[in-house]
Amino acid sequence: MGPVLALLLLAASAPAEPVVADVTLRDEARGKDLEVRVVHPASGGPHPLIVFSHGAGGSREGVTELGRAWAASGYVVVAPTHADSVELRRQQGEAATLRGAVSLAMTPEALEGRVRDMRFLLDSLELLEEKVPALRGRIERKAIGMAGHSMGALTGQALAGVRTAGGADLSDRRPIAFLLLSPQGENRLLGPDAWAGLKRPTMFMSGTQDRGVGGQPPEWRREPYEKSPPGDKYLVWIEGATHMSFTGRLAGADFSRAAARLQGQGRPGEPGPRLDANEQKEVWDTICRASLAFWDAYLRKDAKAKAGLASLADALAGQAEVKSK
Repeated sequence: MGPVLALLLLAASAPAEPVVADVTLRDEARGKDLEVRVVHPASGGPHPLIVFSHGAGGSREGVTELGRAWAASGYVVVAPTHADSVELRRQQGEAATLRGAVSLAMTPEALEGRVRDMRFLLDSLELLEEKVPALRGRIERKAIGMAGHSMGALTGQALAGVRTAGGADLSDRRPIAFLLLSPQGENRLLGPDAWAGLKRPTMFMSGTQDRGVGGQPPEWRREPYEKSPPGDKYLVWIEGATHMSFTGRLAGADFSRAAARLQGQGRPGEPGPRLDANEQKEVWDTICRASLAFWDAYLRKDAKAKAGLASLADALAGQAEVKSK
């Protein structure tokens, strides 16, 4: 076989890049336009669906890197921009800041608004297929997962059955598995018994440099796993992972810019995280490997993937601590 033919065959067999599309959906019940990012495989299906909730102050763009990783493995990923988004609020003429966004997001009313955004997405899959015709007939309605980062993880916890301040039940039965990145432990919205109702398969993921915005130590983020009832629960605790590691920005070409931004967000008098470009690439690889193993096991119901979860601690030895119950 000649080299030119070999290259042509390789190109033909290589999977197509995931497709990224931005659309706006109208929630008539709330009189609200919801900006949404969709990342999906170029072909095939029907594919399991993952809905994603960004952190406080973020936007739908926060799903892009994880979305590409998941879509490359056959998942449709959909993420809205919530009302606390700094970018969105500035577009609306407000002098928004990240610190202000965090304060805005950490209220029962704001959390309920986020949950309603996610429910609206799940109610609007037919509308989404109209807006993105390439998705028609390619979303598996009975294989839905929910993922979230930081405040998005709190949004996911509420949808999964975690009771917040006041005891309101904000759960939704449609997601069958949850991935919570940088989840919160006890705070003003989550009491010591908040996790009693979290009974669906859940993977909690954080790491050794993932401090809370209030100065809480990284270990605080282990509490949701420790306080949730046993049964299909996993903790992936990654060596070197910071709060921004889960966005993928520290693993890409703009490492220096993302690292400088992360250092600048530190609390006065506290040392910033230890950052190394090569280590962060390993962290990102661990995030992708562990999350895909979880999705394959519970959304695809893949027996080999479920067995792989059982041996994840050995597979990630030296990179992450993995616990299950």
